[in-house]
Amino acid sequence: MNATKLRRTLKSGGHVFGCMLSQMASTRFEQVLAGSTLDYAIIDSEHGSRDRTEIQSLCAMLRHADITPVVRVPIPKAEYVAMALDAGTAGVLVPILRNGGRSAGGRRHGEMAPAEGRIPAPRGGRQRAAQPGNEEIT
Repeated sequence: MNATKLRRTLKSGGHVFGCMLSQMASTRFEQVLAGSTLDYAIIDSEHGSRDRTEIQSLCAMLRHADITPVVRVPIPKAEYVAMALDAGTAGVLVPILRNGGRSAGGRRHGEMAPAEGRIPAPRGGRQRAAQPGNEEIT
């Protein structure tokens, strides 16, 4: 499923199926993944050591298998978000943040997940209660 169709499905209240790739470093599984029912896959670079080349190869493999690639960046810094986007990801997952001030680098490039029922506020802003699910996927 491409990113546009994934976004449309989620916005219309539909369901999508995905997984997280934490240990897979090889693109040799492309044929297996192509025959799966996955709509998206998250490439985890937070808990592993993935470089630009590996992320780019995995993004290309997933796209070729008609699976939307999403990259989980290791830390909420604009440089990591930009690196993931440059590698060809359709979306970025930023690790949970507990301090709104730390979110400045990541927030400019994407939305963060709620931390313990709160959405991190921009610097100097107020936090608000998290809503269930995603209101909008960007």
